[in-house]
Amino acid sequence: MVFVALVMLGRAGVRADDSGAQLGRLNNRLNIAAIRKLRPQPDGSFSFIVLGDNRNGDATYKRLVARINRYADAHTGAGKPLFMLHTGDMVPSGTLSEWRNFAQLRGALKMPVVFVPGNHEMRAREGAADYASIVGQPLLAFDFAGCRFIGLDNTGGRFSARGIQFLRQYLGLPPTDAAGPAPVTPQPRSFLFFHEPPYVGRWRVHAMKPDNLGGHGGEMLQAAADAHVSAVLLGHIHLYDAIRIGDVPYIISAGGGAPLYGKYGFGHAHYGFLVVHVEPVAISWQWIDL
Repeated sequence: MVFVALVMLGRAGVRADDSGAQLGRLNNRLNIAAIRKLRPQPDGSFSFIVLGDNRNGDATYKRLVARINRYADAHTGAGKPLFMLHTGDMVPSGTLSEWRNFAQLRGALKMPVVFVPGNHEMRAREGAADYASIVGQPLLAFDFAGCRFIGLDNTGGRFSARGIQFLRQYLGLPPTDAAGPAPVTPQPRSFLFFHEPPYVGRWRVHAMKPDNLGGHGGEMLQAAADAHVSAVLLGHIHLYDAIRIGDVPYIISAGGGAPLYGKYGFGHAHYGFLVVHVEPVAISWQWIDL
């Protein structure tokens, strides 16, 4: 069964011209429907790509799309990526013209993509409304090949109470509030993806708000630990980096085209993308430089 918390393209101003079909490439519900038609290997193995933060780096993003297509064409079986997760900051500020431009760029990618919002999508006055109309609701969950993928929204540097309850529900954990939604049946493996990294360790230089300022990141960390999440996939800090918190890997893949953050002195500040390999007894990942 597939769980989805999304809306269709519905804002009249967004669909009133011939760009509606192009914008439809960005609709999460349509992309998840396409993923549902895909098939893993007979043993359940498959691969997928993670990328974020192309923003205003159109020339680099075009090269990345071409590189991803070549990578997919060159691989078969479980090593061939089937879809992509985008961890946010697709556009500079969330204007309609920027979304139309990004839809054209995305059209060259030969696989479905599921998006979560970044902080840049929300900068325009109608940013949140246009995101909902074009992409969908910012909280989502879907299942594929025995895995659950849960997309969250922390674009204001914080998780909302609703977002934490949504996370717990789809991880199969009881609600923190007795009035919260009942948990659903968990999957053996779960992947979380959202934009801003938690306020931990070396990532504090450019992360979401700490808990004492209302970030609620600690609640996310605890839920991920309690549910033994397979991986948490992130953006926002423009580089590749990975840490472990307990037994859960947290991985930043934010080399999509925005200016790189080599200034922080950690991680791998190169343009590129992450490939995650899911196998019956393990998951692994590799970073592919552009």
